[in-house]
Amino acid sequence: MPGCGPLPGVLSDESVLGGVIDDLLRHAIRAAGEGGAVRVAIEGTAEQGLAVAIRGTSAGARAARRRARSEIRLPGAAAPRPDAALREAAAMAGGTLDMRSGSGGDVQARLGFSPSRCLEAAGDA
Repeated sequence: MPGCGPLPGVLSDESVLGGVIDDLLRHAIRAAGEGGAVRVAIEGTAEQGLAVAIRGTSAGARAARRRARSEIRLPGAAAPRPDAALREAAAMAGGTLDMRSGSGGDVQARLGFSPSRCLEAAGDA
């Protein structure tokens, strides 16, 4: 696939960063609901700064009404942290977090890292 290959890394506490990404995915999965979509992208370069972009898009207003009637539960998964706690955890991981909710309960999150926190991908010159 074009554009695939080694990805740059970030300087961060692995467990804190993993927890933030896990919670962002939980938010996106809940927003997407049944029939919705979750998309994850890595944006930027080590020189410009990196971001993990996560978006949960519902299948439409009907799915939003269904979510309102019964909360989607992930087997064995705790509820994601509230936005304020996620922003604090993102800062502990060395990043910044921008979260937005849209119509129908869609959610979009961007976890960004400045160039000073980024590492070149293995094999980059």
